[in-house]
Amino acid sequence: MSKLRLFSLEQRLQVGLLTILVIVFVALWGAATYTIHQLVEHYLVTRLDHDADMLARHLHRQQQRWQVDWEAINPIYLKPHTGHYFVIETPRQRIASPSLAGYPLHTPRQPAANPYETLAPAMASDTDLEPVLVWHRRYQVDDVPVHIYVAENHMPIQRYLYRFDVLFALIALGVLVLVGWWSRRMLHQGFVSLTQLQQAVHQAIETQAPIKLPERLPQEVAPLAETLQQALSQLQARLQRYRHANADLAHSLKTPLHAIFQLLDDPAIALCPEAREALKQQAQRLRDRIEHVLRQARVAGGALAVARFDLEQALPQLVETLRTLYPEKTLSVQAPAHGVLPIEREDGFELLGNLLDNACKWAHRQACMTIERRADGWLIRIEDDGPGVPEAHMARLGQRGARLDEQSSENGIGLAMVREVMRQYEGTLRFGRSALRGLQVDIFLKE
Repeated sequence: MSKLRLFSLEQRLQVGLLTILVIVFVALWGAATYTIHQLVEHYLVTRLDHDADMLARHLHRQQQRWQVDWEAINPIYLKPHTGHYFVIETPRQRIASPSLAGYPLHTPRQPAANPYETLAPAMASDTDLEPVLVWHRRYQVDDVPVHIYVAENHMPIQRYLYRFDVLFALIALGVLVLVGWWSRRMLHQGFVSLTQLQQAVHQAIETQAPIKLPERLPQEVAPLAETLQQALSQLQARLQRYRHANADLAHSLKTPLHAIFQLLDDPAIALCPEAREALKQQAQRLRDRIEHVLRQARVAGGALAVARFDLEQALPQLVETLRTLYPEKTLSVQAPAHGVLPIEREDGFELLGNLLDNACKWAHRQACMTIERRADGWLIRIEDDGPGVPEAHMARLGQRGARLDEQSSENGIGLAMVREVMRQYEGTLRFGRSALRGLQVDIFLKE
């Protein structure tokens, strides 16, 4: 049986939805902050451009020198360290606003970018410098090229923008957490119906009753649930027919077999002792096989094949049946009070029933079974105090076609079926000499 690679569909949906939400909110935050920053910069540049036009209108030449009509311009350029500055450059003259207080503002004739950033006196400070945004325009005044540089300290606006970025990020993060929590809750509520479906299937398996689907199911899961309901019903009906057919076949064979034993006492057959003995052995083997099938039907009961072998529920039933079949033998069992073997219930009855039946059959007085839970699986050990099996024949145990039950000192029927079950579940099966001097069978089933 190949090992399934399980994954959580709910976890995948949650991770996928959370990833999409993070991408959406990051994109939204980036778009919002970029737009606000661009809008603020555009507003600043527009205002600086208007101030440059204003300076160009109030610039005139008087006696070969350029003059600015100081009374007509914005008073903010007249006070030192106001954060608003300008420089006017003509071919032979440079006029700086009084707000610069003599500071040489960097004014490249062809700036790499427009607007550009440089340093200027900080607001309300005589010594500190802060970044300013500079806008450059070239004018023709009286046919003379004039370069006007208008600057503004944009650090206060940048601080407000930073607060906006942080506040928007916190709000976006809060909304993201809220939406993520809500979506996870909605997904969990949706998958609760699947848990209810699982419980309904488990209950149907345990009670052997028709599966009752939950009243509310997602429409995507409803077809699967209905198909599962039909499959379980068909499987249960098919399993019952299979068991009844086996039991009927075994019972139908008992009558002609009884007639064969009666014919063995016929005087005509007694004239050929060798043929009579050979026929008797074959008839005895056939009767043992029929009895074995009938015992297996009684042991397995009405269990549904898809149920797991629950130690608390199934093991007492199996042990009690074998003690009833072999009242003269002592069968002891050591197993955890609770636990579920990684094997289907019917296969578990087939596996343990065959081995325990074989141990009780060949035991002189005692047979025992030990079930131990390990980190990676289950170890099951079955022993008896019977005659055991010679080392030379140990490797042949359970091989299809091998008949080690032809001698009274060797094992009987069912070991080939045990090997089939173990091969199906990729388990390990080993035979050896028991401490009770009989046969010891070790089974290991992986989780």
